[in-house]
Order: sequence, then structure tokens, then C-alpha cells
Amino acid sequence: MASRADALPVQSPSVPALVEMLKSRDERNITRLALVMAPNRVAETLTSWEKELSLGPLGSLKVSCHSLSGQVVPHGLDNDLLLGAINSFIEQGMPENDTVVVSLRHLCLLSAITPGGRQRSAVLASLNRLQGSSFRFTETWFWAGRGKMITEQFSLLASFRVLEDLDLAEVTSARPPQSEAMLELVLGKPLARSIREGYTRPLDLSVYKELSQPMVRTLYRLLSETRLSLPATEPVYYLVPVRAWATHLGMHDFEISKVRRALEPAHQELIVRGFLKDATYIGRGESQQLRYTYGRSVAATADPKQVALLTGRGLALGPAITLLGQYQEAEVLRAVTLFDALMAAGYKARSQGGLLTDILRSPEKYLHVEAEKQNTRTAPRPGRAPVADDSAASSSPAQEADPLGAAKGVLVALVAQEKLTEGEAQACLGLLTQGRVSISEVMLLSVSRGKSAAQRMAEWLARPVPTLL
Repeated sequence: MASRADALPVQSPSVPALVEMLKSRDERNITRLALVMAPNRVAETLTSWEKELSLGPLGSLKVSCHSLSGQVVPHGLDNDLLLGAINSFIEQGMPENDTVVVSLRHLCLLSAITPGGRQRSAVLASLNRLQGSSFRFTETWFWAGRGKMITEQFSLLASFRVLEDLDLAEVTSARPPQSEAMLELVLGKPLARSIREGYTRPLDLSVYKELSQPMVRTLYRLLSETRLSLPATEPVYYLVPVRAWATHLGMHDFEISKVRRALEPAHQELIVRGFLKDATYIGRGESQQLRYTYGRSVAATADPKQVALLTGRGLALGPAITLLGQYQEAEVLRAVTLFDALMAAGYKARSQGGLLTDILRSPEKYLHVEAEKQNTRTAPRPGRAPVADDSAASSSPAQEADPLGAAKGVLVALVAQEKLTEGEAQACLGLLTQGRVSISEVMLLSVSRGKSAAQRMAEWLARPVPTLL
């Protein structure tokens, strides 16, 4: 079914933001096994490592890495570049030859890296490390198509080259390659196969790119993957030995005190952002354990109808889900009602998403709008329209509050909850544009009983394409 959905030509200028969100994925083997060492800097003499661990919900694993060229093993920023290569592969339709051609600038954007000169030089060094390192997985690589752990040995990036006359030895931070330089990347076959078989999970780049360092980004992805295997009852927590956790993250032979210092900034950042509620050490010395308490899993529990209400009025998925974790349903419905009243009265907002956010956060500024709607149902009198702080969502393009926007919001929420794949959601957009499915049918996906969203999609895909008389 996935291949049929992916084959439909659904991308159009009217839905670029949605498609951008849907194509951002994380391959689960890469994240679960923490193949790229998390520290931003490692010893230049570190050309190999191995680990054999048991990490509870992450399972038992045995992995080794060896540099084939004598250079340092992948670390830090390389994890972001690997993510960018994976998403470039998905974006280009998962070619059968495992090869993608992408500009350096676009690869940076898919990797959540600002494509400045220094970063562009670092990208080529990262790709060299990924290409020049071989990983061996002993009954540890999950083959989704067969549903079992297997033994494999391969380079995550089989090869890469710059498609122009460029001497890599001359590339420095002072002489970076041009941002439009074209790169050819070939993924390792088991990695490409895993992506085609759908062993991926959604990753919101709008959140990921805000994380400050490779350590916190790696920890965010790893803890997100871990949470999938934990009981859903709140509070959700994960208890792991500090020594095993340090080894898994690439801090081999670090003293426990140094491990704690390295993790502290990442823990604090994830707590401030609400992803974690707490990170607590239990015990002393080498026997210490680390207890992670997760923040509320809004993405997994958000009501698709409420998500649709917000995304249909200019909010991007990430901010919408965050707000739903902070406000009750009644508050959301009230804010939406006030927002619609302002729009109907002709209020002009710099950003519709920002206006809706401001109504939620400061409802007292809009009490007169509610009163006027109830008593006179007229536009706010001159001079009484609130000055909204609508900069909160200025990075999100304004959208009209229309039924199509709400339908798109439902699809986004279903993908976030992993009830639809991104291919199925894109296919649904194609069916809408072809007239093979109605907006109301899409809206009912979030509340339908008896059949899953994926089953409904299968029925819709079998419908004939309408002909024009």
C-alpha cells in the first residue's frame, strides 16, 4: 500500500508546509543503536570502538565501528548529516539505486544545519567520516521486512562525491565550497532497505533545529525512540545505568563525574523545552543509575480535531501540539471562537497563527470581542481592536481558516500519532485534489469507528479518478 501511495503525484504549491513536515523522518536503527558518537569533539586517534550492552526497552545490542581510512570515527555533527541524507533519500522517492543528488545547501536544511561557510566545510568532513567507517552489527540490526534482528556489516554512507571540480583537500572554513555545489550520496544498502520498508518515525525538524548541540540532539532522538517502548501510563520514566548510558552515547571510559558534566546542559535544555520533566541520578559511583521522567506526551495524545482547529488557522504542527499540552479543550475552543470573530470583523493580523497564540496566552485582552459578539455581533469599534502579539508564530506562513486547512490539520495529526504514514497522508492530499475523496471524509478520519485510518485510505485509493465531461 505504501508504494502505491508514494507513487501518486500529490505535491502542489498549496501544501508545501505540510509536505515539508511529512517528509522529515528518523530511521529507527540509526537512533536506537546510537551509531554516531554524541560528543562534539573526540580524540583524533579514536579510529574504532565497540559496545555490547543491554538497555531495557532498547534491547540488547552488539555493535563495532572501524575507520577504513584511518581517520576519526563519526561523531557530533555527523549524526545531523546522516539525518539529512536519510530525508533527502525519502524526499527523492527512495531511488532503487540507493543514490540521491542534492545541493549542499539543501542537505544542510534537511539536516537542520544553518548553511554558513564554516558549516559547509564541516559537512564535507562529516560525509568523509560516514563514508570511511564500517559498522558491524551482531544480531542487532532490525530487518523490518522479516521482523527479526540480523547480523550485518556495511558503511552507512556507501559513497559520496562532489559533482564539480573541487579539490576536497583545499576546502577549509576560510575557503568553503559553494552552497549550490551538488553532492551525490549513496546510502548503505541495509539502511536504504530499512527506509523503504518504513522502519522510520516522524521527526519535526522545526523542533529539532532549535536544539543547540549534537549531544542534546542525539539525546532527544534516542529518548524519543526509547519512549516508544515504554508503558504509556503517566508519568513515563526510563531508568538506565549511567555507565551503560555513557558507553552507548560514545563516552567510552569517561569518569562518571565527567559523564554527568557532559549530560547536564543537554538535560537542562530538554527540561526547559518540556520534553523531559526531570533527570535524576540514583546511587553513587559506578553503580549510579539515571532516571529520566518524560514530559507529557502531547503528540501521542493530542485530539486530531483540536489539532485541526489550530493548524487550520495558521499554526504549524509543532506549536499547535505544544499549545494543546498547555491549555484545556474549553480554552482552545474559546480562543478559536474569538479568533473567528476577529477574522469575520475584518481584523488584519500580521500572522494568523501568532494572533491565535496570543488569544490563548492572553484571553483577557479579547474580552470585549467576546462581549460584542454575544451582544451586537458587530465588528470591534474603532480603537478597540486589540494590538495582538502575533510574532509568536511569525515563522509559520499565514493560512486562511478554511475547511481544506482543517482537513490538512487532521492528516498532520494522524501522521504525528503514527496512524497514517507520510506516504498515505500525501496520497490523501492527492485524492482531495483529484476529487476522489471529500473534505468531510478526511475530517471524519480522526473520529471514524470500526475501520482504521489506513483501511479507509485503502478503500479511497481503489476509487476511480473522475473524468471531466
